Amino acid sequence: MDLTERKVRLIKAIIQEYTSNASAVGSQTLAQNYELSVSPATLRNEMSDLVEMGYLVKEHVSAGRVPGPMAFRLYVHELMDEQEIPVVSEVTIKQRLWEERHEVDRLLRQLVRVLAEESKNLSFVVTHDGTVYHAGAVHVLRHPEFYNIDLTRTVLHLLDQTEVLASIFDNASSQQEIGVLLGEEIGISGLDQCGLIYAQFTLPHGGYARMGVLGPLRLNYARIMPLVRYFKQILDEMSRVW
Repeated sequence: MDLTERKVRLIKAIIQEYTSNASAVGSQTLAQNYELSVSPATLRNEMSDLVEMGYLVKEHVSAGRVPGPMAFRLYVHELMDEQEIPVVSEVTIKQRLWEERHEVDRLLRQLVRVLAEESKNLSFVVTHDGTVYHAGAVHVLRHPEFYNIDLTRTVLHLLDQTEVLASIFDNASSQQEIGVLLGEEIGISGLDQCGLIYAQFTLPHGGYARMGVLGPLRLNYARIMPLVRYFKQILDEMSRVW
């Protein structure tokens, strides 16, 4: 079965709707809110095809569909339009990090704090020697996915297991400026409904570290990926001038 242009546009629309509302997406919603130029009946047929192809998942409690890791992978790498960071946010982020540039420990604590605030998700940093910093546990329950007590327990327990948290980056590529791990790619049991955005950066005074934003699979990749890139740029700049 071919992934036609119409199916690709449908995947993009479903992900945008699902990212915004965190609920299964139905054909009527798509027909009303997106310019797909086909009837709800045709959309239902296309969505059934996408379920068979592995891009969508049918929820038992709903007539709608939700995108799976395959759909998000296609979206992130080929379909997504990144959002610009507001200038006011850029200035504030840079100022807050720059204030702590003289001491690496204080800088990294500030980094995870600001990244969690800006992304509204759990953030963490793992240095080259295995030191872990994290912040943003308060944001976990903002997402309906984490009303699932087993998933929430897995994520919060992870914060007490620094070696396991650091191992997330074992599957991460150091060749990409900004990387994404989706579902089972994260490599930790119980996180198959999560997504991770990460980047490697150079530390002031030598060494390197990786930062990550961990959240539900429907992370707002279009907003958070440029945010992580901007944090990386600031930190790499610090390492060059300090």
